[in-house]
Amino acid sequence: MADIGGIKLEWFDKKVLAKAKDLLHAVSREGAKMIAQDARSKAPWDTGDLATDIRVEKSKFDDGGFYVIAHGPKHLGKYYASFVELGTHKDKAQPFMRPAAKGNKAKIIKKWKDALDKL
Repeated sequence: MADIGGIKLEWFDKKVLAKAKDLLHAVSREGAKMIAQDARSKAPWDTGDLATDIRVEKSKFDDGGFYVIAHGPKHLGKYYASFVELGTHKDKAQPFMRPAAKGNKAKIIKKWKDALDKL
């Protein structure tokens, strides 16, 4: 707290930081969901197993965050999605995750800025 010429200023940093963390957490989750939805629509559709396996998971780290995860059909192994995304020596790459992330980047950044303006 500071007293500047009769004006009393107080900074409730714990409250502000907690609110900012909650807002950014919510926007990050929403952004991850946007990327996942877009990736599902961009994923090559053969059996549909790859697209339906794309999901959002909370990060295991204390600072939070979210992952957009794609594995694909279990019988093809946990690396199937990366083989589709990046290609192999036999198959051409069919990117779906990177374009989804890139295509939503500006929207997510705007959502973060809008959320911080509400503080």
